[in-house]
Amino acid sequence: MAVDNPQQTSGVVEVGIYLLDPDTQARKRAATGLSSHRDTARDVVARPPDPSSRWPRWLLVFGSILLATAALLILCSTVALTRPDLLPPGVQGMITPQPAMPGFVLTTPGYNLQLVDDFTVPNSHLSDYTSVGQLSMVTLPEAGVYRMDIWPKYIGWGMFDVSAFPRYKLETEAVISPATPGNAAMLARQSANGDTYLFSVDSAGAYRVELWQNGESFALAHDTPSAAIFPAGQPNRLSLEDTGDRIRFAANQVVLFEVIDPKLPSGSAGIAAYAAGANQVTTDFNWVTIHSRDDSQ
Repeated sequence: MAVDNPQQTSGVVEVGIYLLDPDTQARKRAATGLSSHRDTARDVVARPPDPSSRWPRWLLVFGSILLATAALLILCSTVALTRPDLLPPGVQGMITPQPAMPGFVLTTPGYNLQLVDDFTVPNSHLSDYTSVGQLSMVTLPEAGVYRMDIWPKYIGWGMFDVSAFPRYKLETEAVISPATPGNAAMLARQSANGDTYLFSVDSAGAYRVELWQNGESFALAHDTPSAAIFPAGQPNRLSLEDTGDRIRFAANQVVLFEVIDPKLPSGSAGIAAYAAGANQVTTDFNWVTIHSRDDSQ
């Protein structure tokens, strides 16, 4: 008979296995009236498993998981360094160094940056266009500007499709050449027939707001001087914010004018320059950004 304490048996204990003496077992069975040998009896009896001996198996499993995780991390790191394009887009965004935003890009709570152009790449967002004797609009990558040369009584503009953004903010930095005084402007809600709101600043530091509708121009604000506007030769940060129920025009982060409950439907937005006088106008735009407003705000 097998017992838990090896010292109390005449069998030989060998790594938890009991080897019983077959003669002794036969005598005991005969004394109780049984046959000396049971056909189904085993010569070797296994000891019940010891629970304390199971923890190394869990340690082995845990160690295997750690090794597999480490191998996966090494593989991902190798791919990230050599072929990041093979990784899922979400992973690429986490491991690919993101370029720092230019200093002119301002973070506004509730707004998401949708477009930024510093005009170092030709035709990135605004195309070059020239009409002899009327206007010339070109990107000058070496100077990092979008230059508009406008002849007297003409206006030139570069437009952006903002139909995907019910509420947005368009910003730019404009420098009017002191040698050719004129106007730098922004347009809101421009339609195919030319209807639009025009917000402008001039070389002397005044702003003007007009509504163009059905081929006519209506002055919403006549030439109004403002200390917020810098004169020709100095950069002016201009912004146009359309929230649906109103349009705000600002210079150097100072609101100059608001159109409340605009009459015109949604349309394109853009930057512009024009020559109201008898001389040609040159205006440089250093950059442009578009932010969309979060609909949850």
